[in-house]
Amino acid sequence: SAWQGGDFASGGVYPAELALDNITGDSGNFTHTQGGLSSDQWWKANLGESMQIQQVNIENRVGCCPERLRDITVTVLDGSGTTLWTSALLNPGNALGGPAVLSLDIQSLNGGVPILGNQVVITRTSSSATDDGNILAMSEVNIIGGSIPEPTSYLALGLGLCLVTARRKR
Repeated sequence: SAWQGGDFASGGVYPAELALDNITGDSGNFTHTQGGLSSDQWWKANLGESMQIQQVNIENRVGCCPERLRDITVTVLDGSGTTLWTSALLNPGNALGGPAVLSLDIQSLNGGVPILGNQVVITRTSSSATDDGNILAMSEVNIIGGSIPEPTSYLALGLGLCLVTARRKR
């Protein structure tokens, strides 16, 4: 998958791709956006194909500034960038006190059905009341789901079940 983000920290020290490198618990391995900006800060993963998105887990930065994982929204987009699903505001005003992980069970929130999407966007809503420069900081993002089976797979499965049923009747 490809990743990108808005206004990441200068010098590329904490780039967007660090949120998808499977390294957790390391206080030096995280991503964060540039401080002092008034616009909403964001991070996006392009999955490269339409996937069944069931859950998104956002792991907080270790060692500093856990309060930055607040006022978060998760959005699922299709391949052309059209919004398919958007979460409610997660950890508003840091009500959870800098949680280690924000877990979002998208499938449950969507009536037990995964969202079929190509991109996942994580946004931190900016606030003039914050003293941390509206920085979005995360250690790791885990997008849980799977590929969509090809239509021919359904046909082959259906034919296989018909053959098994026919043999049992004999």
